[in-house]
Amino acid sequence: DWPSAFSTLAKEVLSSNSTTVRQALKLRARLHIGLGNFHNALMDHQLAGEAPDVLKRLALKRDTLLQAHISHATGKYAEAYELLSSLINDGSVEALRFYLLRAECSFWLQKYQAVRSDAGRVLSVDPFNAKAVYLVANALYVGVGNVTAAQQNVDYCLSFAPDDKNCVRLHRKLHSIGNMYN
Repeated sequence: DWPSAFSTLAKEVLSSNSTTVRQALKLRARLHIGLGNFHNALMDHQLAGEAPDVLKRLALKRDTLLQAHISHATGKYAEAYELLSSLINDGSVEALRFYLLRAECSFWLQKYQAVRSDAGRVLSVDPFNAKAVYLVANALYVGVGNVTAAQQNVDYCLSFAPDDKNCVRLHRKLHSIGNMYN
């Protein structure tokens, strides 16, 4: 894959103190930051010989992201929400996966408008993101009680991701609710 091939080449050329390779590593590190991959960004900045303060900031972001994932996995959604918000709000990160994870935390915290906002941001860039569509549908159903809008979203999700377990499960649930009133 290109990242490992690039790293191998970069290590070889770095031994000759190539300015071009250092610039390329810094550029690739910025790409990793944009994707929210702080660990790889930190490695590239180290290879490029970046200043210690840059490395410390990246290490802090990496640690914050790790703590957010741990908090989410252990059901500490409020803590995960705050950590993800700090990563998003510092202006340097626009990674969609942070918005998606924060939308999921918002759902569990019953912040349904925030779910729709963060998932909507993901869908504006990636309209075929099944998890984002599912979160919007579930927020419409649970938070607003709009079964019809939730069904429309789930049907849309199943049109491009027919095997998505969450959408299939919610589709069955909404369909059974619809049958009760027909």
